Amino acid sequence: MAQWRIQTLAYGAPQVLEAALAAAANLGFGITQVDSSGGHLLLTLARPFGMPSWPVEAAVIDSGLGSTSLRVSWDAPATLPWLPPSPRRRVGRLQRLTDAYLQSGEFD
Repeated sequence: MAQWRIQTLAYGAPQVLEAALAAAANLGFGITQVDSSGGHLLLTLARPFGMPSWPVEAAVIDSGLGSTSLRVSWDAPATLPWLPPSPRRRVGRLQRLTDAYLQSGEFD
């Protein structure tokens, strides 16, 4: 089942994409593909115990009204007690760090 988190930011799409890319690299996400023109990042997130990594997709969507949405989605299997938790917390950190980078003025 796909899960996602959306964050609305008052910055342009190019700045949000650059900040999200920097935040992903800083948090240890694997960067698989960057589509600057389409506003997509394909990322991976390592899982413990040699399990396959989680694919994570970040999409930057310009609203046209002076704000940009950052939608981060991932596929999470059914919750089972022996499986590690989903990447929800790491995705939340990615969004908070993206916002912090933008507020610092580093990507103006």
